[in-house]
Amino acid sequence: MENARRPQLPPLKYRATQATDLARLHELEKASYPATEAATFAQIEYRLSHVPGELFLACLMEQEDFVCTDNMCTMLTVDKLVAFVNATLSASSTLTAESMKTHDLAGRTVCVHSVVVDPEFRRKGIATKCLTAYVEGLKEVNERDGKKYDRVALLSHQELVPLYEKAGFVLRGKSEVVHGPEEWLELVLEL
Repeated sequence: MENARRPQLPPLKYRATQATDLARLHELEKASYPATEAATFAQIEYRLSHVPGELFLACLMEQEDFVCTDNMCTMLTVDKLVAFVNATLSASSTLTAESMKTHDLAGRTVCVHSVVVDPEFRRKGIATKCLTAYVEGLKEVNERDGKKYDRVALLSHQELVPLYEKAGFVLRGKSEVVHGPEEWLELVLEL
C-alpha cells in the first residue's frame, strides 16, 4: 500500500484579528459549530473590540487568487484567513457559565471560546499549529509585560480532547457549563 502523505501546505502566518476580518470570522464560526454552540456575529464583534490583541489570533495562509477588472484578470497572492482562536479573561481559575459570558479586564485565566479551522483545511494539523502559536504568544506577553496570564482554559467535547492534549492542555474533567445539548469537558494549560 502506498504511503499516504499529507500535501505540503503553505506556511501559516499569525496576527491579531482586525475589524475587517469580522465577516470572515463569523462565517468560519458558523461553519464550525452547531447553531446552539456557535458565537453570534455580535459576540464575535464584542470580543474583537474588547479583548487585547493577543487573545484573538488570526491564522492566515497564502493562496493564489484571480482579481479581474475591465476584461483583465491578474493572479495575485493573498493571505486567506483559514483559522482563528479567540478568548476572554476571567478571574475564576475554572470555567463557569458566568466566566464564559463576560470579559473581566482584571482576569488572569484566558477562557478560549473558539478554535476554528476552515472546513477545507481541517485535519491537516492547522488547529494544533494555531493553538501552539496562540499559547506561545501568551507566554511572550507574560515575559514582556510581567506575568499577566496564569492559565489557558477551554471547553471541549470528548472527541476533540486528543487535539487539545496534543497542544499541551490537560483534561481537568467534566465541566458544569451547559451550552448546547452535549456534555463539556474542561482542559487547562498552565502558563
